[in-house]
Amino acid sequence: MRIKVLVTGATGCSGSHQLNNILHNHAGKYELHATKRARSALDLIDPNWREATSFYVVDLTRAFAVASLIAKTEPGIILHYAADTFVPPSSDNQWSQIRPVLSTFCSSGGS
Repeated sequence: MRIKVLVTGATGCSGSHQLNNILHNHAGKYELHATKRARSALDLIDPNWREATSFYVVDLTRAFAVASLIAKTEPGIILHYAADTFVPPSSDNQWSQIRPVLSTFCSSGGS
């Protein structure tokens, strides 16, 4: 059985590199799910592998949206690369960016 992996921020610089790494080096080992912003393009994801990943548009600052995504995808691993790239809110409010993802994952049995 393949391990389910959820990559947040998959269309950004770090997230796309990690997703491409998994796709190129571990094809078939993982069932891949990824988040993206509505306005984000898939340009950084290898076009030969895009169909191997299920993409979701989710507001990760909304706990209900995160809980719904985790319930739907049931990931065994979350690679959290999503971030607010506008520096002042990100640096002032870092915990609010990750809290919904971590708390929902942990409360659903993840570790």
